[in-house]
Amino acid sequence: MRYLHEAEKAKITRELSEAHGLDEEIGLYLNQINSIDGICTTKSCTGHCGVDADGVWRIPGFLNLRLTADMARLFEVFAFSLVGEPEVTHLSKEYWPWGEEEIAIGFKGAGHGDDQLERSMLKITAFFRQLACLNTTEQPLQEELSL
Repeated sequence: MRYLHEAEKAKITRELSEAHGLDEEIGLYLNQINSIDGICTTKSCTGHCGVDADGVWRIPGFLNLRLTADMARLFEVFAFSLVGEPEVTHLSKEYWPWGEEEIAIGFKGAGHGDDQLERSMLKITAFFRQLACLNTTEQPLQEELSL
C-alpha cells in the first residue's frame, strides 16, 4: 500500500525494536518520532565522519519514513519549512516497485559535531509533531511552520 496504516506501523516498530545493530545514539529519537500518529521510521543512520589522505569527510545521517495519507499531504505542503533548516541537508520521496512511498530526510549527524545529532533530531521531531497537531485540527494551512 502506498501510505502507512496503523497495522503496518505496529509491525514495523515491533521489527525495529527486535533488530540488532540499531545505532543506540539515534534509538531514543526514533522512539519519539514513532510515537507520533501517522508516521513510522523504516531506516536510519546517525551519520559518520573520518579522515583519509584527502582530509576529513562527513556523511550525513538519514531517516526513511512512512506516512499516512493525511500526513503525506501535510508533508507536501510544509516540506520546504523543514529542508530550509540548517540541520537538514536534503529531502526526497522514494517510490518502491511494490507500491510504497517513503520520505527520506538527510541531516547533519554524528560526524558534524558533538551535539549536532541531537539538534537535528529535535528539529525533525518538532516538525512532525507540528504536522500531527495540524492533522487533528481544522485550521487553514499556511505555507510555513515555525520550528
